[in-house]
Amino acid sequence: MSKRVFSPLVLLVVFLITGCNLGETTTTEPLSVFHEFNTAESYTMTITANYPMFGELEFVIKKDGNKEYMFMFGEEIYAYLEDGEYYLIVKDEAGQWIKVKYNEIMDEENEIGLDVDVTVFDEELFTIEEDKYILKEEYYTTLFDEETAEQLRSFELVFTDDGLKINYRLSIQGVIINAEMIVNNLNQTTVELPQIQQGESA
Repeated sequence: MSKRVFSPLVLLVVFLITGCNLGETTTTEPLSVFHEFNTAESYTMTITANYPMFGELEFVIKKDGNKEYMFMFGEEIYAYLEDGEYYLIVKDEAGQWIKVKYNEIMDEENEIGLDVDVTVFDEELFTIEEDKYILKEEYYTTLFDEETAEQLRSFELVFTDDGLKINYRLSIQGVIINAEMIVNNLNQTTVELPQIQQGESA
C-alpha cells in the first residue's frame, strides 16, 4: 500500500482521504514516526514550495477522519467521503458554499504527487545524519514509481519534537521545485465542514 505525499503543483490538490490501513511495516524508531503519520486519524500538514516563476507559496492541509480542509492560493477548499464518493465543498461566484463531486473537476492526470510505498521503509534505504534521514538515490525506484523517481532530485525525512518534516526536490520539465512539508498535530486536528447552500446537491 502506498501513501500519497502531494507536491503542490496544481490549483486543486486533494490529499486522498481513503483512511487506508497500511498494516505492519519494517520501520524502526524514528522511522515509526512516519508510519504513525500514515495511520493517524487526523493531522495538520503545511507545505512550502519554491517556484522559479512565482516565488514561495504555502499550502495548508488538515485531515480529520474522512474530512479535509485545504488552503491554497488564497482559497479554502473542503473535502469529504460520503457513501464511497469523494466530494469537494467550494465557494461559487456568489461566495456561497456548494458541493461538487471530486471526479467532476479532478482526474488522475491532474493529480501530481509522490506515491510513497511506506511498507518498504527501512533504515538501510537512507543515509542517516543525526535526526535526518536522506534517501539514497539507488532506492528512489524502491519507494516511488518510475516517473516520480526520474523527477526526484532529493528526499529526506527530519524528525522533530512535535512531528515530521519532509524535504524534497523535483525537476519537472527542467524546472526545479523545492518543497518542505511539515506534519504535526497527529490525532489532534479537527475539521468542521461549512454549511452548504440550501438546495445545492451533488
